[in-house]
Amino acid sequence: LGAKAAAALSRESGPALAALLLVLALPLLSRWLYRGATRAMGGSDMASVLLPLWIHSYRDTEAAAEIRSRAAELQSYDISLSKAGVAPLQLAILAGAATRLLLASGASKQLHLTIAGTKGCVVAAMSLPWPAYVVAGWVFSARALAAMRGRMLGACEAVGGDARRLAPSITTTANLIGTGLTLGWGMLLLDSLSLGVALSTAWGALGLGGVALSLGLRDAVGDFVAGLQLLISPNFKVGQTIELGSGVKGMVVGIGATSTTLLTRTGVSKAPHVVPNSAIMSAKGGVKNLSEAWHRYFEKRLSLRAESMAHVDKLCGKLREYLAAHPEVIQNTLMAADRAYAAVSSLEHGVVTVTVKCSVRKKDKPLFSVLTGDMLLELGKIVEEAEGVSMVRPVDELLETMHSRRQQ
Repeated sequence: LGAKAAAALSRESGPALAALLLVLALPLLSRWLYRGATRAMGGSDMASVLLPLWIHSYRDTEAAAEIRSRAAELQSYDISLSKAGVAPLQLAILAGAATRLLLASGASKQLHLTIAGTKGCVVAAMSLPWPAYVVAGWVFSARALAAMRGRMLGACEAVGGDARRLAPSITTTANLIGTGLTLGWGMLLLDSLSLGVALSTAWGALGLGGVALSLGLRDAVGDFVAGLQLLISPNFKVGQTIELGSGVKGMVVGIGATSTTLLTRTGVSKAPHVVPNSAIMSAKGGVKNLSEAWHRYFEKRLSLRAESMAHVDKLCGKLREYLAAHPEVIQNTLMAADRAYAAVSSLEHGVVTVTVKCSVRKKDKPLFSVLTGDMLLELGKIVEEAEGVSMVRPVDELLETMHSRRQQ
């Protein structure tokens, strides 16, 4: 028996040695393969092909193109698919060689007798080397997904600007793909081990697990499903300001699988505010996306002294001409109530109040503040240049109101 085992081992020693040499040479071969593939593909990026980007607007399309271009520039062997496949392939080669040696030497039967206490074969009982092949595929998919996610997120940071808004969707997409791969490879591993766990049994266990999750982790599952809805059909994006029906208002700084982070004002500073995705999707009154507003209102009241109403009418005409000629004022609004006008709104205690109201093009708060200041200066100049009309100082108006009340 020993002579037969020795003869069998001598026959398998050649293939086993070749497998060992191949395992040692795989890193070098992988680098050569990476260089050849990069030249053949003209420097294109596999990460942008295999990991999708969710596009919801023209700005996202431009940002996605910049991300893919920068990801191609950032590609290197250390974060490539070739590097990710080295360790799994080494595991598969070693598993195949070890299985051949177990069968050739008869050690598989001895191991089965030692472990199970009965005659048999470990290789046949565990369906070797297929479990090792499944584990190798699992490891490769996980390493490849991590490499692609890292490259895409690195490209987002390198591009900056609008590209950062796509970072949460990249992370969420990678997490979803990773969860699906884990479930798939896990069921294949159970099936390949021949432990009496078939795929149908695994599916049944997943069904029971789904019921348990729906009962015990109902809130977490609801947040996750709401996160998927936000990913597929988003109502807002990172960098936009939203207001929930509950009154919470802030800028979106992160959209995760189960929660969304807002940067809200707390007194004299701002702090992160984490809101569950289910609370956002089911918020009473909905979600206001303040960044998607069509326009902003400009409304000011001018308190004036006038020698006659004819002078006031002439001043209102000049104010309307100013609003009609201003490039930032929207002339053709959807609603008639939003159109620009300048008209007398009050006549009390000898003071004429003229209201100037219009809709201006949407701007961020700092730019809108500058625009408001410029328009107020121009309105003040128009009043100063008008004949028979002058501005009423707040102190004078207050004194006159007090005097009139005393007389009454």
